Amino acid sequence: MPQKTHSPTTFPTPLYSFTLPTDTRLAQVEALTCGCLDAIRDYPLARLSRVEIEAQARARCNELKARTPRLTNDFESFCRLFILDYADNHQQSTRHYDANVHAYQEDSELFESLPWEEASALRKASLLVMLANMEVR
Repeated sequence: MPQKTHSPTTFPTPLYSFTLPTDTRLAQVEALTCGCLDAIRDYPLARLSRVEIEAQARARCNELKARTPRLTNDFESFCRLFILDYADNHQQSTRHYDANVHAYQEDSELFESLPWEEASALRKASLLVMLANMEVR
């Protein structure tokens, strides 16, 4: 009698990193994360206009697509969403640091001590907690 074999449980690989519109919130978290981390990098030396920040966000979209060929099912919509949230958070972070230089120093020291992937993961985790708390209210 043939012996029955069990294959390990496998999970399907997602077709895309961000399937829109389902993953809109996750795409927003990605944009907010990148906008915040880039604001830390840019502050206080670079005073960027909204147009310059949006160009930076567009470049970040293209970089994400180059690193992740199956980034999204709708790249144009992803970019529109990403650019808006990235630019908003970049500007908001800059205003926050203008009002509280100590916060900038703390964030800067923390995130400069970490590789990009770890800094990004840390910022994403804090944003997800913040968003979850907002939804509970």
